[in-house]
Amino acid sequence: MRMSFWEYQGTAHTGVARVASSMNGVHAVAYSPVGDCYINSMFTMMEREKRFPPVHTSVLDLKTMGMGINRLPESLREVSHDHNPDLIVVTQTCSSSLLQEDYGSLARQANIPNEVLIYAPNPFRVEEDESANGLLTVMVEQFAAMKLPPTSKPSVNIIGPISLGFHHKHDLLSLQRMLETMGIAVNVVFPLGATVADIKKLPQAWATIAPYREMGADAAIVLEKMHNIPAVTSAPIGVVATRKWVREVLESLNKFASGNGLTFDLKEPAIAAFSMDQKSAPSGLPWFTITADVQGYSSKKAFVFGDFTHAVAITRMLATELDMQIVGAGTYNRKLANEFRELVKPYTDNIICSSEFAEVRKAIGETLPDIVMGTQMERHTSAEFDIPCATISNPTHIEDFSLSYQPFLGYDGSNFITDRVYHTCTLGLEKHMIEMFGDAGLGVEEARLKANERGKIQVAPEPEAREQELEAYKIAEELRAKATQLAVESGAAVAVKAPPVAAITAELVWTDEAQKALKQIPFFVRPKVQKRVEEYARSHGYSLITLDLVYEVREKAQQ
Repeated sequence: MRMSFWEYQGTAHTGVARVASSMNGVHAVAYSPVGDCYINSMFTMMEREKRFPPVHTSVLDLKTMGMGINRLPESLREVSHDHNPDLIVVTQTCSSSLLQEDYGSLARQANIPNEVLIYAPNPFRVEEDESANGLLTVMVEQFAAMKLPPTSKPSVNIIGPISLGFHHKHDLLSLQRMLETMGIAVNVVFPLGATVADIKKLPQAWATIAPYREMGADAAIVLEKMHNIPAVTSAPIGVVATRKWVREVLESLNKFASGNGLTFDLKEPAIAAFSMDQKSAPSGLPWFTITADVQGYSSKKAFVFGDFTHAVAITRMLATELDMQIVGAGTYNRKLANEFRELVKPYTDNIICSSEFAEVRKAIGETLPDIVMGTQMERHTSAEFDIPCATISNPTHIEDFSLSYQPFLGYDGSNFITDRVYHTCTLGLEKHMIEMFGDAGLGVEEARLKANERGKIQVAPEPEAREQELEAYKIAEELRAKATQLAVESGAAVAVKAPPVAAITAELVWTDEAQKALKQIPFFVRPKVQKRVEEYARSHGYSLITLDLVYEVREKAQQ
């Protein structure tokens, strides 16, 4: 395993801790050195959990290494005595895995009444998502093996929502709201809020919903194989995908009902039934896409990167529902690389399946999209390139564990994602409004001038200073003409580069005409145009940006 601050995923035992922290009556015990017990703070800080995470570290220290004293049995007895969970999951970290301990034998030495599950994936090869997803599958295989009669009314399991999942708690609310509209009960949600007893009830559902490919889909497929319970593994992200998902859920329930001699006559509800007021369209996205505001984004270049589920769904949604041009799409879930490539291939040829953030950063720099939809890492990269960015996947900052309702799934999620795209693209709208209507005495103009002083915006200087700049510009032009003449007289085959004006005038100056032309450019692309013009001016030795120079840059860009 490569240790680096810039990792998209945590370690395998982090995934185990996420499962345990999601559930009730389940405790994780990580056999590890002291340095590997950092993960507890993530749950209280990021997830805003009030309870202390049910994760215990059995410390691997010098006594263990030098004297052969293993603390794991003692740690299990402590957890049993202090917490008395229904299930203890024992896992390992990279350091402890090197000892090749027999965890089953050590657990038996503890002699505790609690059930113990040994789950120790290779920490050098398995990362956070794969580890958590694998544990969900193992728990279904172990605890949901017994066949039970189906519920009397149509019901579904929801597998996947998990602690520290990206907007998972809000997604769960969105799914439950849609299922209630469809007249379908929720049998079990797993692992979020579930107990071991709940896992045993999974075989009673008529279908299983697993919207996250990298988290819970495998468990749903295992449950389907074990009990013939249909698995719906598509992600309802976007209006089109959500409507397709609604029909897929109903078809799955029909399939189960017909196979088990049950009566099922639920029909697809009217689309308005999914809305908050039960009267209007549940999502404003279809209408929004034909408004003038969003038409302005049509054919804008977008770059998407994240976990498998969000990267695939957001790529498809941007391309098909917001008519954006996808200049790159990728995921860090490398084990699903082939499946990912197949799904995003219709929208872009530039596909990245990598956990190397530098590779993603390079791709963004080469494509220079108008918007990036990525993780917290892509936010940092985008800031460097001055490109708007919205987070659509883990890893992320605490701000994406919001207190307000912000789902990505379902019709509600379509509205939120559209708002996120729109707000990200329209950063700077306040400047546009100030330019149109003035600052209404709020002192914004003064603040803008201070920003200018910091180099944020370059404006024309005062008359006296401007005369000095113009004089410098004339001198530079004279030098340029002399240099060209010397080149001609000496028979040089190539033009001689004139002395850089920037060396004479330290800062670029926009003439009034050039500034007026800049302001006529749509506000959401204006900073990029300004940046390109100024880069062109510096590279060609200009310190004064005239209207002709702006036109020259535009012509170059159109070639």
